[in-house]
Order: sequence, then structure tokens, then C-alpha cells
Amino acid sequence: MNGKIFFPVLVAISLLTLGCNNPGTTKTKTFVGGTNGVLINFAQEAPPAEVYDSCAGGNNQFDIVVELNNDGEYDVSKENALITITGIMPEDFGYSASMLSKNPPEDLMGKKVGQPSVPVQVEFPNLAYRGNVLGDRSFPIRAEICYTYQSTAIAQTCIRSDLKSTSQGSCTVEGSKPVDGSGAPIQVTSFVESVAGNDQVRYEITIEHKGNGNVFVPSSKCVDTYANRNRVYVNIVSRIPGLKCTGLRGGTDTSGYVTLNSEKGTGKAVISCIQKIPQPEQGGRIDYTSDLTVTMSYDYLSYKIQQLTVKKSC
Repeated sequence: MNGKIFFPVLVAISLLTLGCNNPGTTKTKTFVGGTNGVLINFAQEAPPAEVYDSCAGGNNQFDIVVELNNDGEYDVSKENALITITGIMPEDFGYSASMLSKNPPEDLMGKKVGQPSVPVQVEFPNLAYRGNVLGDRSFPIRAEICYTYQSTAIAQTCIRSDLKSTSQGSCTVEGSKPVDGSGAPIQVTSFVESVAGNDQVRYEITIEHKGNGNVFVPSSKCVDTYANRNRVYVNIVSRIPGLKCTGLRGGTDTSGYVTLNSEKGTGKAVISCIQKIPQPEQGGRIDYTSDLTVTMSYDYLSYKIQQLTVKKSC
């Protein structure tokens, strides 16, 4: 073969082979990942840094516009999200307390693989300071959102007929296993599998709070009481029957509540599960991998504070 033709053909074959063997070119990703849920911010100049009092009788109206961006992967219906403005006495600005709480105008859709989320704005228009100030007065405008959220994590377990065998198989039972998790503030940060007998394995599942907000029990509407704080509802699903877990309260063998104990501003809980391994038929063998899915449900509170200065106008 002519050398000038052979070399390009060889390069093309090599590139094609590399493409086929490169996991990055064929692997599909289940989740985008990340540790955020719904991010909350103020729109630019809404509120402004400074406004005037009503002394001069001029137009001193301003708006508060809250921007919400669901940077996680769980879709939040507008009915399950509530935005509240605090830091001011509503009547001082021409509002009532009920007017400073509202649902977003549309659902907060989470991001997906190859598809970012779309921000949603919530408006509190035409506020105005109704009184007079003797000197400049500062107000901490706090916008907070309480919303219902969910995290999902998938770990791949190893099942073998002879759990104590040291011979090489299709997978390894003992050790830490990778976890694929959805973007959310509550994460499964560790999954460890080990042999727990001739026909059973143990799973140690660590759940952590990795976000910057506050966690509450689901359906609590973020009411801050000891019974509600740092509690998450967990549901664990195995494709193999016979799973029993400890560390869950008020549920079943595979579901219930955990409390994320505080640790340097975050929280952590560990769940231990025993998985019975089905016995193969006479002379048969079972060596395979299987998915274990962990779903975590909770209410979540995030907030943003911006200073507003009311200036004397006369």
C-alpha cells in the first residue's frame, strides 16, 4: 500500500478506536449534580439602596423584586413555595402582613442534563415609606423562600453467590461505592458495602446537609421548632427483597425520618441496612450488580438580606 495513503487511514482508525474506548464519549449521565436547591436574590435596584420619606410629598415609591433560580434538579410547584418579605413593619410601607407573602407566579422547574433552569421573578410593587424620619434610617430587607424539595441518590451494590470468596468476580463486595446524586442541598455522601454473613451484606449510608439554607421536616412549612428542625424523610428502595434498615424513625424497615445532627454548620446521619441475598438454584451462581435508590424529602428555607436606607427629604 502506498505510504501516503496508509498513514491517514491508520490515524483515522486510531481516532475511531479511541472514541469507542473513551467512556466520556458514550457514558450517559443520570444527574447534573451539585448542592444547591432554589437560589434567591434581589433584582437590581429592587429594592434600591436609598429611598426618601414622605415629608416632601413627592413620589417615593419603589418595588421589591425577588429572583428565584432552581439550581437543583427537583421541580417545585408554585403551591409548594412561599416567598416572604420581613425586616420592615408592613404598615410603614403601605402594605399589610399578608401582602408580603406570596407564591411564585409559576412552577420552579429544576435543571436537567443539557437544560438549565429558567429564573422566575416575584414582585412586591409600589411600596413607599409613609412617615417622616428625623435622620437616615436603615432597614434590613429580608426575602426568604420556604419550599418542598427532594434529593435522589443511586448506588451500585455487588451481589455474589459466595460473599466471602477472594477470587476475582464481576464486582467486589467490600468497600466504598460511587454514588450518583441529583442536584440538591441534601446529599448521600458515602455508601459502603461489606459482608455481614454467609447470605447477607451490610450497607452504611451517610446523608449530609451540604447547602447553605435550613432543613425542616417535610410539610412543616419551615416552622422553626425543635421537632421540625433538621429532619428528613428517607425512603430506600432495593431491587432485591429482604432489605431491613436501622436509623430510621416512624416508618417501615426501609423508610422513615432521620435527624441531621449539627456538625460545624452542617448536619449528618448514618443509616445501616442489611440485605439478604437470595440463594441460587442447585448448581447455579449469582454474581451481579444491582442499584439501591435513596430518596430524601424535606422542606428547605433560603434567604437574602439587603439594606434599605430611608432618607429625610425635608
